[in-house]
Amino acid sequence: SIFFPCKETSILAMSRSSSDASIRSSPASIHGTRTDLAYHQHRSVPADRWCVTYWDLAFLRQEVREALESGQIQLEDDQDEEVYGPSIYSVNEQYIKPVTLQAGKVSWALMQHPDGLDCDLFISHAWQEGVFEFLSKVTYSWPWGLRTAWCCMLANPQNLNISSFLKSPTSSPFAVALRASKVMLVVPNRHQSVYTRLWCAYEAYLAQEEGKTILIAHSSHFPQILAALRWIVLAAFVGAALGLASTLRGVGGPYGGAVLALSLM
Repeated sequence: SIFFPCKETSILAMSRSSSDASIRSSPASIHGTRTDLAYHQHRSVPADRWCVTYWDLAFLRQEVREALESGQIQLEDDQDEEVYGPSIYSVNEQYIKPVTLQAGKVSWALMQHPDGLDCDLFISHAWQEGVFEFLSKVTYSWPWGLRTAWCCMLANPQNLNISSFLKSPTSSPFAVALRASKVMLVVPNRHQSVYTRLWCAYEAYLAQEEGKTILIAHSSHFPQILAALRWIVLAAFVGAALGLASTLRGVGGPYGGAVLALSLM
C-alpha cells in the first residue's frame, strides 16, 4: 500500500510505524538485529523499487523546514536557508540518517513504502546543491505522467554499509534502477558540473547506452518574470506620463498652463 503522510505526522510516529511494518513483512527472525532486518529488506525488495513519489518529495520539503525551525538541522555558514536550503550532505547527516535509524535503518524510500514502487524516473545529482534548490528543480521538471522516482539519497540505506551493494557498477542499485526507469532527470547545481562526480558520469554513460530519455531539471522562472513585468509596467507608465506632459506643453491658449499643471499632479 502507498503511504501518503500528512503535514501533522510526526517524524517519530512515522518512523515507528514504518519500522513495525518493515519487521512484520520480513520473514527473518524477530530476534535478528535491526541491521540484519534492514539488510534483509533491501535484499528482498529489488533495488529498482526503492522509489518515492512526487508527494513524498513535497512531504520531505515540509519535514526539512520543520527540522530547520526546531534546530534539528543546522545550516553551514555559506548556506542560504530561504533560497537554497541546507546541502544534501547536511540533510543526510542531520535528518535522513536519524529518521531512518529510528525506522530500523532502512532507506527513506522503503521507510515510506516497505514493499517498494515501480521505477519511472531516475534522478541524477551530485549532492552539492541545497535541498530546496534540488526539490524545486525536481518537482518543477517532473515529467508529466510519471509517478515514481529513484533518488540515491532517499533510495540507498544511509545507515548501512552502502559499499556492500556496490560490488560491481553494472549490478549496483544505481544501474539496476536506471535500466528499469523510463526517463533520467539530471539536476545541475550552482557550484560545479554534476559530472565531476564519478557516479553521475557513469549514470550518463549508462543512460546513453540504454537509450533513455535524458532531461535537465530547472526551477520555475516565474518570480523573475513577475519582477521583470513590474519594471516593464512601471516604465510604460512613466513613459506615457512624460509623453502626455510633452504633448500638453505645446497646447496654446489661456488654459494651456492649467491643463499642463493638472496633468502633472
